[in-house]
Amino acid sequence: WQGGDIFGSAGGPVQQFRVSGLDVVGADPPASELTIHTGKDLEISGAMVIASGSRLRLEGGELSVGSIDYQGDFEFAHGKLALTDSALAVEPDGLLGDDVRLAADMELSVFRPLSVASGARLTVEGGRVEAIGALDISAGGELLLLSDASHISGGQLTNQGLLRGTGRVENELLNDTVGVVRVDRDDRLRFTGGGENRGDITLADGAVLMDGKLTNTALGRVLGHGMLTALGGIDSTGRMLFSAGVSEVQGDVNLLAGSTTVVAPQSTVTFFDDVISNGDVFRVRPEGTAVVMGTLSGGTGVEGGGTVIVEGTLAPGMSPGDLSFAGDLVLGLFSRTELEIGGLEAGTEHDQVTVGGTFTAAGTLEVSLVDAGQGLFAPAFGDLFQVLAFGQSTGAFDEIIVPELSDALAWQTAGLLQGGTLQVVSALPGDVDGNGAVSLDDFVQLRENFGSNEATWLEGDLTGDGRVGLADFTILKDNFGSVLPAAAVPEPSSLLLAVLAIVFFVGVRLRRQAQ
Repeated sequence: WQGGDIFGSAGGPVQQFRVSGLDVVGADPPASELTIHTGKDLEISGAMVIASGSRLRLEGGELSVGSIDYQGDFEFAHGKLALTDSALAVEPDGLLGDDVRLAADMELSVFRPLSVASGARLTVEGGRVEAIGALDISAGGELLLLSDASHISGGQLTNQGLLRGTGRVENELLNDTVGVVRVDRDDRLRFTGGGENRGDITLADGAVLMDGKLTNTALGRVLGHGMLTALGGIDSTGRMLFSAGVSEVQGDVNLLAGSTTVVAPQSTVTFFDDVISNGDVFRVRPEGTAVVMGTLSGGTGVEGGGTVIVEGTLAPGMSPGDLSFAGDLVLGLFSRTELEIGGLEAGTEHDQVTVGGTFTAAGTLEVSLVDAGQGLFAPAFGDLFQVLAFGQSTGAFDEIIVPELSDALAWQTAGLLQGGTLQVVSALPGDVDGNGAVSLDDFVQLRENFGSNEATWLEGDLTGDGRVGLADFTILKDNFGSVLPAAAVPEPSSLLLAVLAIVFFVGVRLRRQAQ
């Protein structure tokens, strides 16, 4: 073809032209120029040759071609270009050059691999790119998306360069070892699939959203502050390093062995879904805050001295286990703390929460019995469970739910925010020795430990405050002679009660004088 219009049998210009091959060659003079305007469709199943001195301009129409041999000039100004049987490289000597910009009315489809070379840039400003074979961004190359209408689709996107901006990516993402995915302020980069990160995902006050799963490998890093969403969850064996500012993480987060997660000072990171902490390091630095709206579980504690706020569920360990917090732990008003008891050993047979700073209680505490390897655990009288340990405590649980025991036994929960303990005691107030009756033996045991500040029910601490004092004696006195239905102890006389009271107070006074 050497220039001029292409006419059909009726004499009018052809709207749609299909051939197996086309050579655009130059006349001497002038050179040939073929322009495909809006509404025109040129489809070439084979190769197209643009000879030296000739020019092909795509100006709003559609060109579908197997391959293009461009010895002359090719200009992609508007419209749709489809390469059905050849790869395309965005590079200095490539068909489109090394700085390609696709406006809103432009579409590029490449059925074989599409690549962006080092030093080159592919900018999608509302246009569409379909890389059916694959899309590769080389180290030093850049893919820039500039609006929500910018659309990338096709095979796997492998990034060793820079991928940034605002737009929609339907490719499965492999962010390779030197690759950077970056979102600046107001940027919103959405991946409709999932991705694997071996490089850097940099949040610079922007948002990365994945409809699928994000795997942050051992080489991968998530850096900065902003929004990170992975509706299919996040599995991390790499690093997640949140800088000062506000960050939001949506999707279940599984911190696996080898991972490091750090919340910097002046940083607030809100995890809106579940967090399983089994990594190497989970650190919230002083003046940093981590907020968990879902369930926080696992066996790797939170170090660093910052504050952890649980608005959802706190479930220590991996059924059962220990979860420690170097700084403050705050339970939200609607939170739920779930503790499992399967034996007497803290951390291995029953759950334990350890707080180095201040423990603020709130919400619901629910205790359940589990099988820790020897059958469903059945607590016995006197069993003591150190389920909490803290520097100091404040607040209170709104509700405490404990498993049922036999009629003769009860849970003493008053010591939870005193010494962090739960104890199985007699269902009969004042029954220190648990024999089902409040008798002289209980009186003697209480008297011998009167004044102790480290006592349990077995030593006469009937109030659960860790001390044996007048309040405990009053409970015993008020219930002296009471028996559980299965016990058989005679009712004491009022005279005996009076004598015991006199003996008690005389003994206490003599002890104090001796001291």
